Amino acid sequence: MGKIYAILARYFKKHRLIILVFIYLTTRLIKINILPIFNDEAIWIDWGYRAVNLKGFLFYSLLDAKPPLLMWIFGLAQKVISDPLTSGRVVSVIFGLLTLIGVYKISQKLFTNNFAVISSILYIVNPLFLFFDRQALMESAISSVGVWSFYFLNRLLKTRSKKSAFLLGLILALGYFIKSNALIFLLVALVLVAYQVVRSGRKKALKQIDNLLITLGVFLLTVFPLIMQQGFWTSLPQNSKYALTFPEIIRFPINSWLINTLYFFEILLVYSNPLIFISFFISIYLLLKSKEKTKILFYYFLGCVLIVIFIARLINVRYLVSFLPLSTILTALFLENLYLKFKAWGVIMIVLSILPSLIISYLLIADPLTYFNILNKFTNHSQKNGYVANWTSGYGFEEVREFLEKTAKDKKIIVGVRADAGIPENAVFAFFLKSQNIIPSVFDSQTLPKEIFEYDCLAIDLPFYFVSRDGHLTNLNKFFDEVKRFYKPEGERFIGIHKLKENCQGKIFEIK
Repeated sequence: MGKIYAILARYFKKHRLIILVFIYLTTRLIKINILPIFNDEAIWIDWGYRAVNLKGFLFYSLLDAKPPLLMWIFGLAQKVISDPLTSGRVVSVIFGLLTLIGVYKISQKLFTNNFAVISSILYIVNPLFLFFDRQALMESAISSVGVWSFYFLNRLLKTRSKKSAFLLGLILALGYFIKSNALIFLLVALVLVAYQVVRSGRKKALKQIDNLLITLGVFLLTVFPLIMQQGFWTSLPQNSKYALTFPEIIRFPINSWLINTLYFFEILLVYSNPLIFISFFISIYLLLKSKEKTKILFYYFLGCVLIVIFIARLINVRYLVSFLPLSTILTALFLENLYLKFKAWGVIMIVLSILPSLIISYLLIADPLTYFNILNKFTNHSQKNGYVANWTSGYGFEEVREFLEKTAKDKKIIVGVRADAGIPENAVFAFFLKSQNIIPSVFDSQTLPKEIFEYDCLAIDLPFYFVSRDGHLTNLNKFFDEVKRFYKPEGERFIGIHKLKENCQGKIFEIK
């Protein structure tokens, strides 16, 4: 038995990262579509297809103040994987893999190989990271940007190399091309480099100033195509929906900051579990007592979190998650000390520490509804409302999709939706824009001739169905009969399927 253990231990030491990657991919890819398409996923996937395949849509997402890079990647991914939801979620899995590798490499550089394994496992089993690595959203991509920005920032501070300055600027720019909150990483990096410049001698300071200019120059050159778009500037004020404006910040909204701080600790506690939460703070204490070179990790993490707390209107899980992956490295310090001090017992204590996270993560993969219901008992940040109960939930859409595909099996049909974004509107376009028999269309009283309400009936050449959100047909209800309702799990919200009335009597309006 001892020989077998020794062989396995040697193999694991030799192939640590490969084994961790295998475990990561297993947790992220298994049952990847068990959770139905979410509202924002539908929007990004639809916009991604349009950006890549339709003329004039390359920067379409700027209409909603969203940089387009991730949309382009989603659009390109659909050329490789035909199912739009799977392709988008696989993109996030890949970004999450980059985050994992970054966590491993940073841990290896600052600490030890064993430390890298522990921090990587903490990342893999954390239900918050598991959740967003399996969603076609921006958070996984921004997480990888944050981790690799720190990696090259740390190299820049140590080596003062131009290559590190260049790569830091490039990664930060790509992050800003994905989501504007990547600017937080840039601000923290600039402050830390500037602090080193102030503390350095003249020669070293001048060299680092040159590197700082390289980072800023590469950043600006890379984002130049983005900031040259008129839509970038016209939509910029929309960010005030999520972030405080400068006049609001200088009024010192103490209550807002206190609430955000409370929510930060609540989210950290709920999604890590109490044992890991305690380990996190013990590790920070140990880190601040340790060598100067490792403290930079805490300062970077703290700087990012403080900026989020100070500028966010109200912190929620999605605002915060991209700034948390480095917390796994901070937490690992205490757990590694347990291993070094107690060996086998230390391993047992580490396993017990991550066991609650493992159970919750298992439920997320195997039974998402149970996962949301359990979390909802402990926190308002469970995301249950958005993913299960509210209209943003994708529950019901898969049944709609199956119904429409079955109906259109041997004929062409038109499927109308409101002039709106999300579920079911963008989902209809995301899944059927490439369909041979299903023609998605915006059908809304705001875009139709006003005189349509003077008529009793509508006539269209092809069978016409309308997919509604909670039965809302933009006041066109008199022209349709409801065919099906597919309810969300809570039984209140639903997605409706309506068919244009047949054999309608009265004044007919023909739509060509």
